[in-house]
Amino acid sequence: MRARLEREGPIDVCVLGLGTNGHIAMNEPAASLKPTVHVAKLTAETLGHSMLASSKKIPSFGLTLGMTEILASREILLLVSGASKREPLQLFMRREITTLFPASFLWLHPNWTLLCDRAAAEGLVLKS
Repeated sequence: MRARLEREGPIDVCVLGLGTNGHIAMNEPAASLKPTVHVAKLTAETLGHSMLASSKKIPSFGLTLGMTEILASREILLLVSGASKREPLQLFMRREITTLFPASFLWLHPNWTLLCDRAAAEGLVLKS
């Protein structure tokens, strides 16, 4: 994957979802983040996601982009849906960058868009 990205250039549009623990593209909260494509160990919170609930075999690891590839994308689209994402969305909107909330690194990108549904945005308080 890394070789292909090097050969073909950056991602045009990187579509990401916001995890309940602030992860994006399986970059889980941690004291440090991997900069490039890597195999990530999934947290218990991520393993409990409804998307994996119907899987016959639940993975412990996942291949993912690193923060370098994500932030090198020409555009980023962050999707946030459902009431379970209210708190993570509120944390994201604080604009505090931390490895303990990997999605916060999107604040460093010059061209990203956030799309959220009403369930996620209900009660959202924006501070400048």
